[in-house]
Amino acid sequence: TQTTYDARLNIPADTAKAYVAKLTETEKTEQAQIKNLEARLKNTNYVQNAPAAVVAQTRAQLEDTQARLKTISAEMKRFGA
Repeated sequence: TQTTYDARLNIPADTAKAYVAKLTETEKTEQAQIKNLEARLKNTNYVQNAPAAVVAQTRAQLEDTQARLKTISAEMKRFGA
């Protein structure tokens, strides 16, 4: 949520560092998933031979994963990573 107030939490540095480390690992996982899904969708045999519903599901997974990665990146910025 956005507000006109600048509110900050007093989070210990080690807690913030651990959170950023967890976000970094999650970011790597999401990037690998995106790479995998993109490779699958670039495979013409997959796109032509798989049922349309499966291909649509793969495209939806890609969009969802990209959205999660964007959220993770924004969160990492907020924590100064």
